[in-house]
Amino acid sequence: MMKDYLLLKNFLSKSDLDKILKDVELNFEHNVHDDNLNSGVQTTSDLHLINKEKHWLNFFDKLTIEMNKFNKKSIHKCWSLKVDRKQRSVYHKHVNLFASVFYLQNKDFNLGTHLKYEEDEVIVPGHENSILIFDGNILHDAVFPVEKLQQPRYTLITDYE
Repeated sequence: MMKDYLLLKNFLSKSDLDKILKDVELNFEHNVHDDNLNSGVQTTSDLHLINKEKHWLNFFDKLTIEMNKFNKKSIHKCWSLKVDRKQRSVYHKHVNLFASVFYLQNKDFNLGTHLKYEEDEVIVPGHENSILIFDGNILHDAVFPVEKLQQPRYTLITDYE
């Protein structure tokens, strides 16, 4: 199996990370996705449009530099996922997009992202302040805890086209 994902640690400054986490927590009070989803609670997918503060711009600027390496130029959607308990896995694809998963708060790095290939699979660890970038055509889902978490796992997902 060829490694076709990129994992970058210490992606943002501690200050930017903390500010984005606070904003994301607030988004779960005001911008929750309407649908009853099976894979945790999600915000609306317009976070890149409603968050224009410097710490968000720093995140998107840095991510865009990385996505440009894959010839992906513009943000399609951006949302956050909150996981605090065991959930049923819903493996899925982001067809014709490149995806990123930024781990804002995750006390157990084993709760990363599960990538499934035709003949193999890998679990990429989810260290806080790391970002996973991969081809959205890869079947994937979050790794869910086996019991209720003391603190929720917050990730920020961004799709590029």
